[in-house]
Amino acid sequence: MKRLLGCALFLSIGYVMAAEPVAFRADARVEVGANGVPTKVEASADLPEGIRRFIEQKVATWQFTPPARDGVVSAGVTFLSLGACAVPTEGGYRMGVHLKGNGPKHAGGAWMTAPRLPIAALRSAGKLQHVVTYIVEPDGSATLEDIEFSEPAFRRRFGIESAIETWVASLRFVPEQLAGKPVRTRMRATLTTVVTGKGIPKDLRQDSRKRAERSPECQVAATGDGLLPVAVDSPISVVTSG
Repeated sequence: MKRLLGCALFLSIGYVMAAEPVAFRADARVEVGANGVPTKVEASADLPEGIRRFIEQKVATWQFTPPARDGVVSAGVTFLSLGACAVPTEGGYRMGVHLKGNGPKHAGGAWMTAPRLPIAALRSAGKLQHVVTYIVEPDGSATLEDIEFSEPAFRRRFGIESAIETWVASLRFVPEQLAGKPVRTRMRATLTTVVTGKGIPKDLRQDSRKRAERSPECQVAATGDGLLPVAVDSPISVVTSG
């Protein structure tokens, strides 16, 4: 599902682009017919018109699986999470777009902030990684299903489990739809926290920047800034995105 779009588009916008590539995040609401063909695409409203039009035109050419749940096929609605990069060129810029995934839309944007874990836990562990599975309900709320701990001993220590439960309960989404009705979708997010005590060393920052520049959409994939959950059982998935 994560495939690089090998495409380019030259656009003229009424402002001066920076000399370096500009990475950004976007999302798109997609209505998909029972045959898997998108019938309407709406990219992030806060994007410049040219970029929004480019994303909408590209997504309109993609093929999706026929929306289905429990063997029943119908038209549906899903939301795409996208990473993109605009590379300045003479007379405009060239764009690259990378599909991150699809599923319900986080009410606060395509990427969401990870939970704040207790300081005592972070100081004790140095690095924590948990895989959180939750259900996005038809009303947009979230219900915790499971937490997989990389260090089981920390499950009930320092209030980690309680902090994650509170975080999930606070989440709000725009749910996916099937036959005009909102549906439940299971989501999975990996939470990784590293505490060094002195921040990130300069050489690591530089290495991260170089890797980011080589990433499919320039920076978004490598920065690690923000949490991107993955839909486990979306009624719709992308078949082709090139």
